[in-house]
Amino acid sequence: MKKLSSSNTPATAILVSAIVVFCVAIYVYAFSRKSEENSESTSAQSTPTPTLSAGKQPSVFSIKDEVGNSLLNGADIANATAKTGVNSLGQSGTPQIIITFTPSGAVKLAQVTKNNVGKQLPIYVEDQRISDPLIPSEITGGEIVVTGDFTLQEAQELVTKINK
Repeated sequence: MKKLSSSNTPATAILVSAIVVFCVAIYVYAFSRKSEENSESTSAQSTPTPTLSAGKQPSVFSIKDEVGNSLLNGADIANATAKTGVNSLGQSGTPQIIITFTPSGAVKLAQVTKNNVGKQLPIYVEDQRISDPLIPSEITGGEIVVTGDFTLQEAQELVTKINK
């Protein structure tokens, strides 16, 4: 087996990211299929299944449109983590926040990004604008990677707030 050299690190990071996105997409698909099966087999009198986001504070995290309307919020998030990674310029050590959405949040994320291709959708944590990404295409994997003007420690603090 060929060892990866440090010159392959950006390519490796892209491959790992693609695998993660693929795995999340499979999970979202499987969960949505199971939800469809459950809804077909239960009667109208049954109690709804609680979502993964129960207890999250919707106002801590938000993605807003150009006029400030919240399109996604904390209730749409399953988990957030902070790490260093490789940015779009191939520079390693860039602090990143990886946000994984709930199955219903992933569907909303796909719709929001599809409707806003070519636009900037600011990301806020506790009303602090942390990133201003330009949406290049629809995001269907249920996960986003946020980079911005923050250190790894600041990214970890933001993740703690997002995961409340």
